[in-house]
Amino acid sequence: MIFSNRFRFSFFLTLIILILTGIISSSVAQNIPDEVADEASKIEQKLQAHKDSVWQAVKPIVMKQARNGRPYVPYASVPAHFQEPKAAEPLRLVDAAVTFT
Repeated sequence: MIFSNRFRFSFFLTLIILILTGIISSSVAQNIPDEVADEASKIEQKLQAHKDSVWQAVKPIVMKQARNGRPYVPYASVPAHFQEPKAAEPLRLVDAAVTFT
């Protein structure tokens, strides 16, 4: 026997407990009142309208910079986000050759 009976019992008991915990925790649902959901959607709509208006104000500047070689990188926050990737070295035939001995 690879595993003892005591180990098997402990293993299956732990497995059953984990399964039951998952079933019980997944059955608990959040009940959000309609008033709160409506208020949240109104706030989201206001924020989206504000974001759209700000983007429309800065879009001409961003497009002008993109035409001059400075493209827009969304969510760039560090200089590494702006670096261009290095060109790959060309593959030499010697490196790609397969030899059979």
